[in-house]
Amino acid sequence: AARLGGSIHQPLAWGAVSLSEGIRQMILYRQKASVSDDARLAMLVDASKGTLKYALLEKTVPCICELDIEKVDDVTVRSAKKRTLEMKISPTATALLYLVDPMFHAVATDALPHTLQWCREMQPFCPPQAAATWGPCASGPVAVSYINALYLYPHAIDRFQHRNVAVKVQLFHDTTEIACFLSSSASVAALATDMYCHVSYHQKSPSFEDEIKILLPLTLDPAHHVVFTFYQVHCKKMAAGKLPMDIVGRAVLPVMDRQNGVALPDATHTLVVTDGGGGVVSTATGANNGAALGGAPLFQVRSRLLSTVYSQDSAIQSFLHLWTQTDTISHEEHVARIVALKAAPSIGVRHHALRLFRQLLAYLCHAHRSVRTAAFATCLTLFDKCSMSSSAVPSATSGGAARKHHHDGSGGGSIVLQYIDAIFDEPDNATLSSGASHDTTDGGGDRRFKVYEAVIAEWTALVTEATPPAVVPTGRSSSTSTTTQPNEPRRLAMTHANVLLHLVLKSIALSVLSSSPSTQHPPPRLPQPMVDVDLVSSLLDVLLDASLLTDDGFIARKDMLQSLGRFALALFWVVKSPVPALWIQRAVPRLATTN
Repeated sequence: AARLGGSIHQPLAWGAVSLSEGIRQMILYRQKASVSDDARLAMLVDASKGTLKYALLEKTVPCICELDIEKVDDVTVRSAKKRTLEMKISPTATALLYLVDPMFHAVATDALPHTLQWCREMQPFCPPQAAATWGPCASGPVAVSYINALYLYPHAIDRFQHRNVAVKVQLFHDTTEIACFLSSSASVAALATDMYCHVSYHQKSPSFEDEIKILLPLTLDPAHHVVFTFYQVHCKKMAAGKLPMDIVGRAVLPVMDRQNGVALPDATHTLVVTDGGGGVVSTATGANNGAALGGAPLFQVRSRLLSTVYSQDSAIQSFLHLWTQTDTISHEEHVARIVALKAAPSIGVRHHALRLFRQLLAYLCHAHRSVRTAAFATCLTLFDKCSMSSSAVPSATSGGAARKHHHDGSGGGSIVLQYIDAIFDEPDNATLSSGASHDTTDGGGDRRFKVYEAVIAEWTALVTEATPPAVVPTGRSSSTSTTTQPNEPRRLAMTHANVLLHLVLKSIALSVLSSSPSTQHPPPRLPQPMVDVDLVSSLLDVLLDASLLTDDGFIARKDMLQSLGRFALALFWVVKSPVPALWIQRAVPRLATTN
């Protein structure tokens, strides 16, 4: 690229060479305009041979290329330190190789020493067909590391009356500029406040081939927007005192939707370019069709969001946003957003599973009955969405139900079981307390529920309620139409009984340990006495009756009975009580006499 002055560059020539060490001859191709990545990819083979013929390539320039590849020995790779945002770098440890993640950046006071060996890891992009297995960020179906980046790919400008157009990209919050741009230079780790696209020489309708990476702030709101400022660059020598480029227009791309707070979708956005002399106004063509048809300049830019903080699905984002609006949202709105989460896509649910289950299990302990019921039903649906798994590592108490298969119908999926084993903890008593106006009419008073208490209460009510008949849509015969299942939550509860019982067991274990005196020495160990062990006894009886008296199919009955047996045996390790032994004594004769 040729430097036109300052941060402005112009594509000059390009070439391709095989990745091997040494000095060899190489052909550079001068190009008249920008070439897309897909078009350039098709040219690589011929370009490396020096036989490329293409209309946009003006002429060839012979050159000598020296390629030096530095080999890193296995010892250095094994001892390489994983660099995080919080880690402090020792300026004297120059012999170590620091591997930094794609989100890494260094502030001015924490600049990387010039003598330090460091290498930024590449951020993979997951193709849509593999997103179900690898997740949107290509790091696995569940987001377990922080990433919050927006990638922009300017495409083209149309109906422009100026040549030599440079595009400056900035991120603003209202009128405050934010330093968030990651430089493409391998030696620069600090963030910049702006980024320039390459300039196509003497083109009124140029296309672009730039990738711009924006590290988004942790907290976003509708006031965040990306501003594109268009300049006409003067390539000739200017008179003294005259600027080398003039502003000719602006366009704005909001980062979040103002109505529902959803992050910018992955798509190609067409923006109207406004007069550069006026203020910055949002100019999406969807709201300015009149201006676009009137001949206003248009700017096309494609965006791609990789985030473990924000979702592009309205149901998921509105539910996550609910966590910060507890004081201002009514119980009816809580229920509506929790229920709407059932319609969220499976890939998005698995990607944000850790945050979604943390919030849902907290709402499961809510003092308001309607919120608890909605949270329990939504949990069952999310168990089903997370049960699509390609691998599983079951725990000792999960009964080996999380097997390697496409759909884990009996175990609820390895994702949920691993979440319960490794991450789940009882919600803090202060969680949601500010927004929970306690309902004293549902039998709970102002006492917050434990997770196992809420699960047992909702599950028992779901199983024991009368099942209404199946509904056939009016105007169709029952022989040709599909019946509507009246009690989908009950079916899901039967399907994922192993996960629910595993959740109950973990919650009981945490509760009995937390109820022991904190000053006890040595620290309390399981099993421990349980005050309300009768709740567990009643749950076992209800589920046994439901599995034996209701014809849910042989597979569903077998899975339920196996889950109950494993749960009863695991109780011996958690609770000091004869309840599991007495239940087994009652259940075995019944099973022996049941067809």
